[in-house]
This record gives sequence, C-alpha cells and structure tokens, in this order.
Amino acid sequence: MRRFVTLRRLVAEIEKATRGKLSYQGRQYRLVVDVDFPSTPSRDSYEVASQREARVVLDHTVKEGNAPADLLRQASEKISRDWRATSSQPDGLVLLRRIPHRAAAQMDDGPAITPSQMKALRQTDWIEIEVVDQDDQPYPAHYRLELADSDVREGDLGDEGFLTVSAIEPGSCKLTLGDVKLANDTDQPPA
Repeated sequence: MRRFVTLRRLVAEIEKATRGKLSYQGRQYRLVVDVDFPSTPSRDSYEVASQREARVVLDHTVKEGNAPADLLRQASEKISRDWRATSSQPDGLVLLRRIPHRAAAQMDDGPAITPSQMKALRQTDWIEIEVVDQDDQPYPAHYRLELADSDVREGDLGDEGFLTVSAIEPGSCKLTLGDVKLANDTDQPPA
C-alpha cells in the first residue's frame, strides 16, 4: 500500500513540474501508477508505451529541463517491464501514449441525390467527326452513330462534313455513313 502512495506522489510531482504536458517528438504521454491504470480517465485515448520507449521519453524530458532530473530518473527506474494485458499485470509506473485522432468525415445534411443527378455527375466524354472525300473536300453524308451506352444518334453531317457530340459515356462508338446529300440535291427526280 505504501508503494502505491509513493508512486502516486512521484507521478503528481512530475505532472506538476511538467504542467501535465509530457511530450516527445510531437506525441503526448501520460504517466500512471499500475493500480490506477485500469481506471485512468480517457483510457481509450491512450496506448501503452514499451519500457524502452518510456525511458527514452523520460530521458528526453530530463534533457529538455521540463522537470527536475531526479524525479524523472526515479520514474524511469520504476517503469513497469513490458507486459501483455491478457497474461500479466503492470508492476510500477506505466507510460501511456496518446493515440492520434483522425478527423472524421463530415456528414452532408443536403438533400438526397436523384438517379438523374447521379448520371449527370458521371464522367462524360465527347467525340468530333470530320469526313472528307479523296480530294480532301467535306463529305456531307447522312450518319448513324452508335454510342458506348447503346444510344443511337442519326442525322446529316452538313455541308462541312463535320459533327461534334458531347456529354456521352466514355467508350467505343460505331459510325456508319450513308448517301451523300449535296446542297443542290432535291427529292424530286430530274425532269
């Protein structure tokens, strides 16, 4: 019983000297007595540091001058040997290392998204088609374009022999060209 009182006093003096801020290489630590270990407030926010790590942290604190060297050396001598929670208990002081917190993803309180809005968010592609004849002149033919999503688009390339289709699903397309429609063509047979 007296041992626990002595260890608790030592921990209290170190906490007072370090103002409750025991740190090393950007990590925060907390020193506790073995019997107080299970009931440590915010225990789930800490993990047990090895005996070697605990001694390194305490030695570093001595070098930084953040607490009286004699207190930290006493604590270093009283650090519990490494142990496993399932097979043994700590014996002496235990150094706890704060587990870093990761930012949780924020929930979006906005309205639900509809299937058509989801489709609009998908990645889209585009295609440009220019059709010319053997003399490098525009070929104003009728076209049939089968898109990757099985959509079919038909029409005339126009006098420029040119077509641009945007906001289509990425993938392969199939182009079929029909009869040439010249500007002076009419549906009337010649007289």
